[in-house]
Amino acid sequence: MEKDATGQLAVIQLDLYGESSMYDNQWITWVGIDVQDPPFYLIGWCTDPWKPFPLSPPSDYQKIWTIFKTATSFTIFCNEKKMFSFDIPPSSYEYSCNSFCGGNITQRIAFGKGDANRNAALYYRALPENERSKYM
Repeated sequence: MEKDATGQLAVIQLDLYGESSMYDNQWITWVGIDVQDPPFYLIGWCTDPWKPFPLSPPSDYQKIWTIFKTATSFTIFCNEKKMFSFDIPPSSYEYSCNSFCGGNITQRIAFGKGDANRNAALYYRALPENERSKYM
């Protein structure tokens, strides 16, 4: 991860658009990874405020972050190491998280603004279908 224009490590922001129990093909949430040492994460509507990952990322210089969303969970990996898994609570538990993030389909994604996100967008690749099983 490169530093932003101010010399600070920056946040990677991935905006998710798609189907939820409230919306179809609209912005539903975002996932943020603050790559400072130690790194922090945030899932919009679900994990506010920012929290440190429960595990340390691999010590590799290059870090590849993988965000995997299903209808019921988010999982974040760093260099194929599971860093964090979050189960979306039932709708009776936390209205906002389930209403916005619960749902099976992400129809498109977009990266936030800033140098970190421009860099992330350059290296983004959709995970091929035949590789998805190792993240489930």
